[in-house]
Amino acid sequence: LTRVLSLRGASLPASLMHASSINPRGFFESRRIYELHERILADLGSSWDDLAPLSDSWIQSGIGQNFLEEMAEAVRVEFQDSPLFVVKDPRVCRLVPFWLAVLDELEVDPLFVLPVRNPLEMAESLRKAESVDQQKALLIWLNSVLTAEYACRGFPRSVVEYGKLLSDWRSALDKVAVDLGVSFARM
Repeated sequence: LTRVLSLRGASLPASLMHASSINPRGFFESRRIYELHERILADLGSSWDDLAPLSDSWIQSGIGQNFLEEMAEAVRVEFQDSPLFVVKDPRVCRLVPFWLAVLDELEVDPLFVLPVRNPLEMAESLRKAESVDQQKALLIWLNSVLTAEYACRGFPRSVVEYGKLLSDWRSALDKVAVDLGVSFARM
């Protein structure tokens, strides 16, 4: 989804994660933002696979404000002055309120594209990539989807079914454009 959005004109980050045997086509994620997400979660006593909710109050704390400034700078470096850019990292699902504060700091209007993949496919992917058993993977999927959906209510958003994206990416992206009220630079 991130790659297709970039092909339609949304900017990818400057420092992309390298492809790997797990994902030979690449992740289309910022290495810098991923590392910062990992530090944030670790400092909060959490991790990408933690099912416990994060309190939004941490964002207002000193540590939260330091991370906010650091992430805002990372976004400036990764995306320069791009009018439309895409941030992809599964950790964002747990950090939407933080990202809303970052985007507010940058005076950027948030738009959300929520990919929904078959939970069994995602569980198998996590088993291969991270050796996560199916039960835990399914809980991670459910927690991520519900947390992200709840946190971005009231903002422009589009839900994209992963299977439909694979079978007809043009229609899937046309739906995203309509849902978000954007015109992609490239067709």
